[in-house]
Amino acid sequence: MEALDTVERNRSWIAKHYDELRAEYEGRVFAVKDQRVLESSDNVEHLLEDVAKKGEDMALITVESIPRKGVAYIL
Repeated sequence: MEALDTVERNRSWIAKHYDELRAEYEGRVFAVKDQRVLESSDNVEHLLEDVAKKGEDMALITVESIPRKGVAYIL
């Protein structure tokens, strides 16, 4: 349950600070822990490796990306 609560808090924080995050992380993927950016990268695999090297519990990390303007993701 802790992991779900943490992810929800991180997602709310990301939504609230989206414009600020876009200015700094547009076109990048980033990891959020405890409502702060822990790490960012151009590549999700590299990001996950860097976070793992720090010994972080991935269940408590929220990974997000902000596409460049004019780019859309199809899920």
